[in-house]
Amino acid sequence: MDTVLLVEDHPGQRRLLHHTLRPRYRVLEAAAPESALKLLRSERIDLVVLDMHLPPDTDGSSVGERLFASIREERLARAVVIVTSDLDQELKTRMLRAGAAGYLSKPIDPAVLKPTVERALDGDGR
Repeated sequence: MDTVLLVEDHPGQRRLLHHTLRPRYRVLEAAAPESALKLLRSERIDLVVLDMHLPPDTDGSSVGERLFASIREERLARAVVIVTSDLDQELKTRMLRAGAAGYLSKPIDPAVLKPTVERALDGDGR
């Protein structure tokens, strides 16, 4: 069974994502970059669903982008799917070029989440 790490600071959003993915995947959760990195370094994680706006984010998506870069550089997961409420096409393009396996916009539609996760895992997003 593949393991998915949800990195999302809003508890309600984490619950929705967890509930949507749980029947098919082992789901772990982190509310902050530090706890996400701890899990990534201690568990075998196949996919990270990463909110780009994590506290203490005072300048846009920089916290999420730094975490994304660490995941990719250290090869801590097979794939990363980016999540944001931004309609910023530049951010989406930048993250996909940097190796993101997919992109979801908030609010996340569970009917879109499932196939996005499946494609990311099938494509082995490295």
